[in-house]
Amino acid sequence: MTNIFIGQWETEQRLREEARKAEALCLENSQKAKCMVLVYVWLEDNGDPSIVELQEGFMWPHLVLNKFILTRTGIMTSSSSAPPSINIYHPLISFWTITPLNFVVDLNRDSPCVFLKPLHVHCNNIASYLSFAGSSQGWLDVY
Repeated sequence: MTNIFIGQWETEQRLREEARKAEALCLENSQKAKCMVLVYVWLEDNGDPSIVELQEGFMWPHLVLNKFILTRTGIMTSSSSAPPSINIYHPLISFWTITPLNFVVDLNRDSPCVFLKPLHVHCNNIASYLSFAGSSQGWLDVY
């Protein structure tokens, strides 16, 4: 008789644990869906950017330009030993600035976009992407 109760208890515990894991996964996916950033990356002179959508590798609302992120965007390769020189665009001052590895970008939920390029790449067509991304609202805070 006790084996029946123990078996039922074990089954209930297993079902509770499965429900807990499913709920945790649902919550994690919900958070990822809310925390997304678009990274516009120019890799060729005066070409169109690659647009990379990121939902992992950073903790909202801070995007750290680390090796993982730079590899995902194509600026860096996984075999690169030295970090490349990177430019980030500041829409409030309409200027590209040089940023170091592990630079922190503060994102805004209304328009989570970042514009990057290697230092040697020239970009003359950024204005069309700025208006498309809604950068005129001053969404990018960098520190």
